[in-house]
Order: sequence, then C-alpha cells, then structure tokens
Amino acid sequence: MATKNAAADTVQAPAEAEYTVSEFAANSMALFGARKECVEAAMKSANIKSCPLSKAKEIVAAFMSKEVK
Repeated sequence: MATKNAAADTVQAPAEAEYTVSEFAANSMALFGARKECVEAAMKSANIKSCPLSKAKEIVAAFMSKEVK
C-alpha cells in the first residue's frame, strides 16, 4: 500500500555536526596532521567560519597541497 506523501517515507540521514574554526585549530594535529596556524589560514582563505569535519578535511588538504610561489 502506497502512501500519499512519498517524501515522508524516505529516511533522512542525520546532518553532520558542524564545528568552528577554533575547534578545528585546537585539535589540528590529531585531525589534520597540521599546525593550528595552517588550519586557521586554510579556513580563512576558504571564508569558512564553521563546517562539518569532512569538508574541513578537504579544505585543509587542498590548502596544504598548494604550491608556494
């Protein structure tokens, strides 16, 4: 038996928790293997104030792999 509202039948995954830049910086070595200054700079260059851990890892990895001119 189908219900009228199919969207209500779908199960939504819980949203990832968001953390602030200061929380990432405080745990920078454990999370990213980088100094807190690098994490802060990466987030500032991406104009991020808070985000989920998965996005933060992408941002920091991209920042750390940039070539210095």
